[in-house]
Amino acid sequence: MSFRFEEVMLHVRTATRETHYRAVFAPGLNIIEAPNSWGKSTLVQSLVYGLGLEGAFSASHLSPLGEAMSSVIDLSDQREAVVESSVTLTLLNDHGTHLRSRRYARSLAYESSLVQTWAADSLDALSGAEERDFYVREPGAASHELGFHRLLEDFIGLELPTVPGFNGDEVKLYLEVLLPLFYVEQKYGWAGLAPRVPTHYRIRSPYRRAAEYVLGLRNLERLKETDRLRAKLAGLQEEWATTGRDLNAVLVRQGWSLAHPLDEAVASGERGLPEIGILRESQFIDAADEIGRMRSEAQAMLGAPPPTAGVRTAIAQHELRETEVEAGRLAGRLRLHREAAARAAADVDVLRSRQRDLESDRARLVDVRKLERLGSEIGAASLEDAHCPTCAQDLDAQQVATGLVLDVSANLTLLAAEKATLDRMTSSAQRDVAMAEGAADSLAAQLGELRARIRSLKDELSGPSGAPSVAEIERRIVLGERARVGEIELAQAHEHLERMQRAAVSMARVRDRLQLLRSEAESGADAQTVDRLRSRFVAALRRFGLRSLPVGEITIGSESLLPEHDGFELTFDIRHGLSASDAIRTKWAYYVALTRTVNEIDGAKPLGVLIMDEPRQQEAEMTSVRALYQELAAAAAGSQVIVASSAPAHELDDLLSGLPAHRLPGGGTHMFSAD
Repeated sequence: MSFRFEEVMLHVRTATRETHYRAVFAPGLNIIEAPNSWGKSTLVQSLVYGLGLEGAFSASHLSPLGEAMSSVIDLSDQREAVVESSVTLTLLNDHGTHLRSRRYARSLAYESSLVQTWAADSLDALSGAEERDFYVREPGAASHELGFHRLLEDFIGLELPTVPGFNGDEVKLYLEVLLPLFYVEQKYGWAGLAPRVPTHYRIRSPYRRAAEYVLGLRNLERLKETDRLRAKLAGLQEEWATTGRDLNAVLVRQGWSLAHPLDEAVASGERGLPEIGILRESQFIDAADEIGRMRSEAQAMLGAPPPTAGVRTAIAQHELRETEVEAGRLAGRLRLHREAAARAAADVDVLRSRQRDLESDRARLVDVRKLERLGSEIGAASLEDAHCPTCAQDLDAQQVATGLVLDVSANLTLLAAEKATLDRMTSSAQRDVAMAEGAADSLAAQLGELRARIRSLKDELSGPSGAPSVAEIERRIVLGERARVGEIELAQAHEHLERMQRAAVSMARVRDRLQLLRSEAESGADAQTVDRLRSRFVAALRRFGLRSLPVGEITIGSESLLPEHDGFELTFDIRHGLSASDAIRTKWAYYVALTRTVNEIDGAKPLGVLIMDEPRQQEAEMTSVRALYQELAAAAAGSQVIVASSAPAHELDDLLSGLPAHRLPGGGTHMFSAD
């Protein structure tokens, strides 16, 4: 599951001539040795460009190669415009397959997104292999059949996962995100301590995801599982809320209620779902029984002809009086519920206003605390003079029970507790509004039916005595329709309850799984891998001679997987007092430790290469550089290491003494020479 470079061929054509440069790499440690301005960086960058991975360092689609490959080239003291240039790489994977790829940096015939490839089981067979064309730096290059990075991923033997993105979706962990963990370019790569992992691929915590993948840590799986469960929980919560609103709408329409409150704990527990019914004079009547009674009464009425109005006169007069009394009673109850809804809504407005004020108070106190941390005595002075840090008003000790004023931190703690209380009160008031409005809507519907009944009874009493009773006919129709609709709505209500129960049970299971994931510490294998990385890193720091900080105080963070000091990510700034040369030593140590750890751990996913362009920065001492090359030689036992150096040959002789290394000396003043 890795690859190495076998050779690179750089070709440049002008209007009058052609030139090229060819470098052959060996397994293990390779040293490109040439003076400054010879073209070492161009040669190293061509390895990245040939793989189509320059997106690791910039979202730009401009060629990262030097002007000799992109615009003009100096040949025999004559400057000529570049007409065509290309990079041809030959790679070898663990299975012994050779892959040759050619990509143009400048051409009139070929776009830079085109990659020509040939594959064979031996170098000699490549010349007769069939050409296959792919594309790169275009949408689909990492996933489609003709995408070059999909081919490259298969060739290396990687199975890149999808990882959490910024918008809640999942994004592929692209090769461009992995490369900076094994490549340090000269221009910007040595700035800072952490690898310069690209952020334009919309991956959350891209370095962490890349390091987890190459180290083979299970945390990536836990993270993906956690995100999946959170998304599922959010969907279940939305289903619970939506179904609850649908259930409440049915209850309001029918004037029903639940025998006991329904929440997630009730729905997911052993206690059965609440019965649906009518609360009448402190007695709970099952809705199914009430519907059955109405159905039986309606059927009994249908079996006899409706009485005449004259026969029903006394009954109608009594019903009219009773109905008017009931309507008046319901109207009074409706008014009370609407007043209760208005009061609850006013409470919500007051509570929300207080929440806004509380947040403003909190922001002001946080700013005061910031000033205190910076050394300001304004906040402390205001407290000493009995000034409220929130409203800035004078405080009389008589107004304070203890005679003392709370400091800023205590006020913040108090505000946090008050906010939690206000949040609960607001939620309760909002529930009161919903309940009062629901009850008012139900009463309004019942009152409408009663008023319609009153009109029918009055029409009956004022009409001909021999005519059929209009009120009785209407009652039969209404009773039968209410029974029919009630059966339908009761079935819907039960379906809503069952859906809420299923959602509650699923939510309980998801929460249990999330709790297990949260409480699950790093697996034993993960801990061993991070410990191996940490020990390699610290050992390398000691060998490189770090002096700005005690080596024993520096570690690799279990969460960040980056160098840390005193609980903070190690950076080159005044807080840590890290010198420029020690920052370089720290970066050496990190790259060497990561490469060696990935090579040694079962289940890790190494790329198989480590590339450093001019690692001797900030005039690092020769003893440190010698230790670096020794560490690189050790890393080269499992990965191909390519180093570009401008050190003189005699200096490299000393640095590489006794180390197995393949040296590629650059002749002349520039890598290109006219044919």
